Amino acid sequence: GARSICGVAQQLGTIPYEILCGINKRIPRIYTAGEKEYLAWVNGTINEDVLSRLVRPMTLDGQKLRPAKVERKGECLLSITIHEGKYRQVRRMCEAVGLHVTRLKRIREGKLILGDLPLGKWRELTADELEQLMHL
Repeated sequence: GARSICGVAQQLGTIPYEILCGINKRIPRIYTAGEKEYLAWVNGTINEDVLSRLVRPMTLDGQKLRPAKVERKGECLLSITIHEGKYRQVRRMCEAVGLHVTRLKRIREGKLILGDLPLGKWRELTADELEQLMHL
């Protein structure tokens, strides 16, 4: 739990105790707060009708979703920004309009830009990013 993680960090002296505990308590809010932006490579026809349907409010699992922001980036590439982060939301939204997602990459979580971070890798947060997380 939060106390055990904070206690280990305090013993090791790796991260100031107050910072780690403060962030740890905010993790649920960090994960659900703000927008999540993805690049989605799709099979299917991307036309104005499909794009207009993707940006309308949709319902998944009986819950109405906030409208997504969708931008066409290429012949088979979309930028999709969502707010809720439901299970397989982007894939299911695309399927609902006749598109099949062949590859999906998250590029932004709230104000945190992931950029070209390779799959399974991590990087340290910048001072600005850490400051933003502390004020969620």
